[in-house]
Amino acid sequence: MRKRRTFLGSMALAALAAGALPAADTKIAVLDIQRTMLAYERRGAARAELDRKKQEMSARIADLDARLKSSQSDLETLKPGTENYRQFQLKLIELEASVETQRRRFELEFELLQRNSMQILLEDVSREIEAYAKENGIDLVLTKYFGDARIGGPHPMVLFAAQGFDITEPVIARLNAKAAADAPRPVGPVRDAPKRP
Repeated sequence: MRKRRTFLGSMALAALAAGALPAADTKIAVLDIQRTMLAYERRGAARAELDRKKQEMSARIADLDARLKSSQSDLETLKPGTENYRQFQLKLIELEASVETQRRRFELEFELLQRNSMQILLEDVSREIEAYAKENGIDLVLTKYFGDARIGGPHPMVLFAAQGFDITEPVIARLNAKAAADAPRPVGPVRDAPKRP
C-alpha cells in the first residue's frame, strides 16, 4: 500500500512537471504521515488494548508452561522403563507439542491484531486527509517522508515545501477532536491464524 502511494505521488509529480496537469490550477499540500500517526490519540488506546491482549495471551502461555513443568516433575517420580513411565512420557511429548503449537498460534494471533489495529488507524488518518483536502480544495497530498526498514528511515519524499503547504497540524487536530468525541473502538476482529503447511 505504501509503495503504491509513493509510486502514485511520484507519477503525479512527474505528470505535473511534464505539463500533463494544469500547474496553475493544482493545489498541492504535504503531510508528515509518521508524525500524524504518532500524534493520533486513538493510537494510545489501541496500544493499551494490544498490551492488554498480549498480557492475557502471556498468562495463558505461562499456565500451559506451568502444567508442562508439573508433568515433567511427575515423570521423574516414575521408574524409567516401566509401562507407566512410557505412557506418561508419550503424554508429556504430546503436551510439549501442544504448548509449542499454542505458543505459535498466540504469536500469529497477536501479529494479526497488531496489523488490524494499524490498518484501522491508517484508514482513519487516510479518511481525514481526504476530507481535509476536499474541504480545502487540495488536489494532491504528498507525504513528507517515507520509511523503508531495509534502508532505514524515515527518508524525505519532499525535499522542500513552504510552510503554507504543510497540513500535518490541522489534520492531527481534526483526528484528535474526532477521537475525543467518538466512543473507543475495539482493535478489530481477530481473524483465524493462517494454517501452517
